[in-house]
This record gives sequence, structure tokens and C-alpha cells, in this order.
Amino acid sequence: MNETLQNLLGYSVQVLTTTLNQLLVLVLPGLGLAFVMHLIAGRVARLGMQAFGAGCYLRLFGWLGVLVHELGHAVFAILFAHRIERFESKLDHGQVITSYNPGNLYQNVGRFFVGIGPILFGTLVIYMAARLLLDPATLQALDAATRPAEGNGEFAMGSLLQAVAQGAFAFLGALFTPANWLDWRLYLFLYLAFAIGSTIELSTPDIQGAQAGFTTLLVCLLVWNFATLWTLNMNERIFVAATQFYIFYYGMMSVALMLNLVALVPLGLLAAVRR
Repeated sequence: MNETLQNLLGYSVQVLTTTLNQLLVLVLPGLGLAFVMHLIAGRVARLGMQAFGAGCYLRLFGWLGVLVHELGHAVFAILFAHRIERFESKLDHGQVITSYNPGNLYQNVGRFFVGIGPILFGTLVIYMAARLLLDPATLQALDAATRPAEGNGEFAMGSLLQAVAQGAFAFLGALFTPANWLDWRLYLFLYLAFAIGSTIELSTPDIQGAQAGFTTLLVCLLVWNFATLWTLNMNERIFVAATQFYIFYYGMMSVALMLNLVALVPLGLLAAVRR
């Protein structure tokens, strides 16, 4: 009896450790990037309105950013079977009102993804714009920098963050080349990245919904690990595959973040001149 209890306790500790490691690799870096993007996007939007004037800024950039922002909520609402009660997208604001079944576990997990949907969907749109408009070598630079070394399928936390940073800088280095400066597609991509990236800021209800959904997601992850950790090979294969996908995605999020940071300088100067 004591041996069984000790084995169960040891297994439970292993489940908790594995879950914590998965959060550190798969979730927390993305949440950290999302939080920083949220802060920077708000600052960029405010400076943009000061630099161009609110009406001009909204007509140039706001309409597209607001549309993609609200579509981000709507897409994940549909994916997680939420009911869309109202969808609105205007120059200066938008909203997506949804309803869900509180007793449905899947829909409760979906609250997390619906809440941060503008960040996930906005990053995806920027990625698709890069694929359509830029030289393939630009994305290949990001992909190469975010792949694990040959023979090593996993990332530790430190190497993960290093790979994300290297991938973002590799992408920007391949983007801003003399040849690209003469290509109109670079400027269209920068326009799209700026318009979308500057409206990634989340509202208070977005954050509250995401927090509630994250709690449910964490409980589901614990239950999943408790049920499957004994099948180590399956669990590890899923984790490694998910890690490699997320590293590339985090790299793309970092690119959007860095482009917003770069935009702060000219916007700050223009805003100062107007003042």
C-alpha cells in the first residue's frame, strides 16, 4: 500500500513538472510576447494619432487594423463553437459580442483563445502577407534560425528564447536589404504590418475572458498529462512537434513587435513636430 502511494505521489510530481515545463515552453513565452505587443500597440496607436491626426490615422491605418482585430475574436469564437451575437468594425472602434455554454468544457477553453484572438490572428495575417509579398528567402531566414540543431528535437527555455530572437533578427536582416528598398512589395508589407500591429492592444474584457479560459486550459492540461504521461513516447512526440511550430510562430510575433518598436521613432518625431 505504501509503495503504491509512493508511486502515485511520484507520478503526480512528474505530471506537475511536465505541465510546468510545457507552460514555460508553449504558453508563457507567447503570453509574455502578447503582453508586450499589447503595451507597444497602444503606444504606437496613440503616437500615430498625434503624428497624423486622429481622423487621418484612422482612415489610413485604423480601418484595417480594427477589422483584423475583430476578425481575430470572431474566427476563434467560431472555432470554439461560441455564438456570435454581434460583429461591428468601424474606423475608430469595433466589438464582437459572443455567448457560450458555461457547462461546455471546450467552449470554456475557447474563452482564452477568443480573448487573445487578435494577437494570434493578426500575427497569422502578417505571416500570410510576408509569404505573398516577400522573397521566400526572408521567411527561410526565420525558419532556419528557429529550427533546433540537427539531432536535437527539443528546446530548453533559454535556447527557445534565443532561437526566437535570432529568428526575428534574421527575418529583419533579410527584409531590409538594398534590393528590397526598391521593391514596392516591401512598403505594402510594412503598411500591413503596421496597420495590423498597431491595433493588437487588448481591451479589459478581452483580458478577463482570456484569464478565465486560461484557468480551464491549465486544468485540462493537467488532466491530459495525468492520463497520458505514462506513454512517454507519444507525449514527447506531441510536445516536440508543438514546440517547433510555436518557436516559428513566436518568431513571427517578435517580428511584428520589432516593427512596431521601429515605428515608434518616426511617429514620435512627427508627433513632436505637430505639437
